[in-house]
Amino acid sequence: MKKHHKYSLLGLKALKRATEQAIKEAQLHSYKVPYWKEGKISVEVPELNSEQNAAYRPGGLSAF
Repeated sequence: MKKHHKYSLLGLKALKRATEQAIKEAQLHSYKVPYWKEGKISVEVPELNSEQNAAYRPGGLSAF
């Protein structure tokens, strides 16, 4: 594996962990979060669902 590819995957995993934490924080405090939906920006209290976190795998990113 190339070195830059390894660091890219580490960065992607970190962004996904941060996204999940931000969603949990927004749910806890009922904050509204902007989403891009059907060509528009909509603001709503987030839910953790499979569509938003489809690529997230707690064990690692072996699919990449």
